[in-house]
Formats: sequence, structure tokens, C-alpha cells
Amino acid sequence: MDTLGQLPTTIDPPQSLPAVPPILSEPIESLPSKFSEYSIEFATSDLKKLVRGVQEHDLKCLNPQQYLNDVLIEFGLKFWQSELTFRNPQLGNQVYIFNPFFYHLLEMYNPEEGYKRVKTWTLTNKMEVDIFSKDFIIVPIHERFHWLLAIIYHPQYILPYGQISPTSPNPYISDPGTSEDTAIETDGSLNVGSRTIIYILDSLGGSHPQVASRLSMYLRLEAREKHQCSNTSSAIERIVKVPQQPNLIDCGIYLLHFAETFVELFDSLSKASDLQEDMWKLDRIKHYRTNIKKHLIDAMKSLL
Repeated sequence: MDTLGQLPTTIDPPQSLPAVPPILSEPIESLPSKFSEYSIEFATSDLKKLVRGVQEHDLKCLNPQQYLNDVLIEFGLKFWQSELTFRNPQLGNQVYIFNPFFYHLLEMYNPEEGYKRVKTWTLTNKMEVDIFSKDFIIVPIHERFHWLLAIIYHPQYILPYGQISPTSPNPYISDPGTSEDTAIETDGSLNVGSRTIIYILDSLGGSHPQVASRLSMYLRLEAREKHQCSNTSSAIERIVKVPQQPNLIDCGIYLLHFAETFVELFDSLSKASDLQEDMWKLDRIKHYRTNIKKHLIDAMKSLL
């Protein structure tokens, strides 16, 4: 698989980043693993296929001071989801993960053309996945040589009446159109009720005003294509305050950690702003590279 782009050797550092524990590389044998009871044999065929395609240069991206590429981002997310489903089937089955190229294609074209290029991506083993039946849609984003994360929460509220699988009584009341300017609504209230929310999590704290707009428009076009309804609502954007990375290398590691922590903690919170700094479990992030490498190598050996 091609990567999303050649990463630069130097980038101007951001200012005033708070101190965060560095991400270390330690002997694999010394590290405890939350995945100790999980085996790749429980994984989906898609994840097994991904593991079989891993190359030596992908593994090298797990060394210290290296950027994670798209292969490792996809493996990290899907391995976590597969393990989560093993531990907690109800929650794991409510998560859907898009390939890192998904958003890349959306932003390259106008909304209609971008949607045409990704509308078949919800096919899994030739079976159509209804993303409106999921609670969490995970969208890894590679933007200007940096990984950030978008999480769509309760996408079904885009649909009329907030139903899981509705058929619109009058499907052409208001067409979603192609204007990105009208695809996202910003609401200052904390409790938004039955609304789809697009959470943005960025370990460098940047501004990404087009991300939620494009994803909201994607949902509306998906509703028109898959549910034959166009009287849809727009999503609400929320910026989540997250720990900041201490360097310019580890954005991919933070993306994986944010996805895992956010989804597994979210249902116990009344709102995303309740996620306090100590709840992000930064002690675990220190060994993320080594743990991912261990799980990936073990999976590769198991599938030989």
C-alpha cells in the first residue's frame, strides 16, 4: 500500500507545548500487555489480510523518532477494535474504522465527486455496513504531514427523526447539495441532545475547520445514497482538549491512544469535556511503539 505522502525532515516546532512523557522503546519481554489473552486468530479477515501485507519498512516506522505510516495507523486501530470486541462485544461492534485514505480522497475533490470515490468503502466481505447503525465512526486524518483524529458520534442522528434505518417520507424535501459551508453547524451548548457530533482530537492543538464540514457532508450524501433520504440534519463540531505531544514525531501514536481512550471512557462520561488530563492514561503511551511492534510481529508469525 502506498503511504499518504513523503514526510518532511524538518518542521517548525509549535510553541509552549506542555511536558508529556516521552515514547520509549524497551525490551518487549519487560512490558505488560492488556492484549495478553487476545490472539490474531479471533480477528476479522480484513485485519489478517492487512497483517500479511506488512513490509519491513513498515516495521521500521515503529522505531523511536520515526513517523507512523498509514499501514501502522490502520493496523493499530483495527487491532485495538478487534481486541475490544473480544473483551466487550457490545462496544466493539458499535465502532467502525475508516482506512487512512478515506478522508484523503474526500478532501481532494468536491463533495459529490469525493463521495463517489468512497461510497463503496463500507463494504466488508461483500456485505454492506450501515454506518448509521454504529455509535462511533473513527476517521484517521493525515493533514500537512501530521496525524489527527476525527470521531463521529451517533451518526444516525443525521437521518430524519434520528431513526437507525429510516425511509424518508418525502426524500427530496431538501437536498444536501454540495456546499461545504452549510455542512456543519457549530453549537455552543454542552448538551446537544439527539444530534450527530464530530469530535476533533489533535495532539498539536491545530485548527481544522474543514474536517467536520466534509465529514458532515459525507454523512448526508451517504444518507441520500443508502437510505434514499435527503431531509437530513447537519452535524455539530466539538474540539476535544487532549494532551499535547512533546515533539513532532509521535502524532500517530497519540492518534491511536486517543481513539482507544475516548471510545472506552466516553460512555461513562456525561460529555467529552469531562475527560480530564489524568484520565488519558499517559503512562501507557510511553511504551506504545514497543507494544504495537510486539503485537504486530506476533500476529505476523501466527499467520505464516
